[in-house]
Amino acid sequence: MPKAVLLSSTNSFLAIMLLALGGCARDAPALPPILEAAPTPVMDARQRDAECAKLAADIATWRSEMTTIEQVIYGHRRSDQVAGYLSAVLFPPLALAIDQQAAQKKALDERQQKVDQALARQKALRCPSTGPVLPQS
Repeated sequence: MPKAVLLSSTNSFLAIMLLALGGCARDAPALPPILEAAPTPVMDARQRDAECAKLAADIATWRSEMTTIEQVIYGHRRSDQVAGYLSAVLFPPLALAIDQQAAQKKALDERQQKVDQALARQKALRCPSTGPVLPQS
């Protein structure tokens, strides 16, 4: 009979861990619409250059804000991890003390969506490449 108790205990522990990990997960932000088929807007070169420069400046601003938000999220990571470990091992209600930082994550998703839309607009305008080249996986 001791095996049945051990198996039940193991299953209970696994169920609690899965629920705890599931509570930390969040949905991925929606992907931007595909704008490859969008025709190039009709505008003179000066207007296009000004629009491209504005888009590049906006993208740089949003990426800077995203870096700041990520630093805030990472700054709380250690204390949240400690609370998570302690709640999993010692006191499960302690999991309620973990700050999910929903507002920061939502702001991060919103800025990423703006960056994606601006990059799509740059592509439609055929702006010269101004951003960093991301590695292909």
